[in-house]
Amino acid sequence: MSIPRRSETGLKTVSAVLSMACAAFLFTGSCAPSASTPADTAAVAAAGGVLTVDDGSIVDGNGRPVMLRGVNMDLFYHLIGDDTSRPFTYAGREDVRLLSEMGANALRLCLNWKLFADTSGYALVDDYLEWCREEGMYLILDMHVVPPNDRAAGTGVWDEGGGMLADLWGEIAAVYAGEPMIAGYDIYNEPRPPHRVQWWVLSREIISSIREQDPDHIIFVDMVGYWEEGFRPYDDPGVVYTIHFYRPFPVTHWGATWGDDAPVPPGTVYPGEVLTAVKTVSSSEETALETPAGDWTRLDTGVLRPDEDAEWAGFRLGASGNTGMVQFDDLELEVNGASFQVWNPDFEEPSPARGPWPSTWYYSAEGDFRAEWGEVGRTSGRTSGRSAVLEGSTGSASWYQATKRTGPLVSLDGVDSLRLSCWVRAPENRGSVTLRADYLRGEYEYFDRDAILDAISPAADFAHRQGSPLYVGELGVINGAPQDSRVRLARDMLSVMNQLGLHWTWWTYRGAGDLSFGFKRDDGSMDTGMVMVLEEALRE
Repeated sequence: MSIPRRSETGLKTVSAVLSMACAAFLFTGSCAPSASTPADTAAVAAAGGVLTVDDGSIVDGNGRPVMLRGVNMDLFYHLIGDDTSRPFTYAGREDVRLLSEMGANALRLCLNWKLFADTSGYALVDDYLEWCREEGMYLILDMHVVPPNDRAAGTGVWDEGGGMLADLWGEIAAVYAGEPMIAGYDIYNEPRPPHRVQWWVLSREIISSIREQDPDHIIFVDMVGYWEEGFRPYDDPGVVYTIHFYRPFPVTHWGATWGDDAPVPPGTVYPGEVLTAVKTVSSSEETALETPAGDWTRLDTGVLRPDEDAEWAGFRLGASGNTGMVQFDDLELEVNGASFQVWNPDFEEPSPARGPWPSTWYYSAEGDFRAEWGEVGRTSGRTSGRSAVLEGSTGSASWYQATKRTGPLVSLDGVDSLRLSCWVRAPENRGSVTLRADYLRGEYEYFDRDAILDAISPAADFAHRQGSPLYVGELGVINGAPQDSRVRLARDMLSVMNQLGLHWTWWTYRGAGDLSFGFKRDDGSMDTGMVMVLEEALRE
């Protein structure tokens, strides 16, 4: 992929900064002013050259340790679409100055690959470079949305987009090689490969592309699976390992509606007990169809009495043995004798997070069974477009709604009886088509500062064993959480990061909408509690 390169004339070179420093010497008789200013810091950084890694530390060109601590500038990465002008409205010189005054020395710039289809991306980076240079701050270039995707966490990069991403980083590295105010390249935000070896291969391809153009800058690489046996470290001395830290998730993402099919359930406070898993403790008897059903046929569990030890009920639609193709549709639920709304009961709503599957429904399969979901032909629904399908002749499979995001589950608080029914169609059934309730309980962990330290330490220890610093590229707490929990959690997170000597950038500067991580609101006002916590940590 060939990316248009912006003009080099707007980029201040090291020699230009050194010339300014020498001019200052002619007028003052000294290259070391009596009081340090951000501009002086920038000049020193430029004179020292790019940041590198030495003996497990990030150092400048003179061997002095540098701790990168600051804030993410997310640039409305998720709102860009085809409007590459949107990121230019995110922040300006005065915002960078404010962050510098708070004590930040680094900004992580969250880029969308589409910005580099023309010169917009370079113009944007150059703007931030100018502002950062004025304040003596470093800039980390993060590819937050990678080709060919329109959103973060898209899957196309694992098919045809990997080469495009490597080529793009080579083009960017060619432009910014030697630029001392760029701390490094964060090559892929939160990669989620189908198989971890794919990231191992792609990341090395990206590193190679960068090193052909830029032998010096730090390359930040996400540690997908760092805790698992078989992770393969990188042999490039300029690699810094990076992770994102959002624990405990029910507090950091309180009420969030993205990333999964159901909102993160509210109600968890910090410090306190946090739901970490949902486990099945028992199940109702199965209602079974063991004959062919060429027409839509209703399965009904009758009245069920929930397990007294359970907190929730979920529902499982199953097939086992030689059933052939089985279709499920139009669930109905009664709770204490009254109609109760099931999440996505007709399988019409697609998942916003898991591609071509029904929202809130998951499947498991053994033997030759497989699942299918569609809207035309043989998978058409009973009264509308879609149905959930299981098909096989040996083994078993099921559709179910159990998830840590407990929204799709039915709370059993005050529930004495349940009754579930659904419609099935199984024209070739010679096995068993079933319907049942699963009764579930949560597993909990008490989360406080010590738990945060325990959670982050394995990653820090791994990076240390590799001779690499650890960079926590993102950590943050959503504004939906109660403010006292949010502030306490933020303070403890940052305290632990600083205790372990980790580099970090807080997520994020600006909010977009009512529910966000930003501490600068849409109306321009500041979340003063979060500003105070950040300033304390940045100046620690």
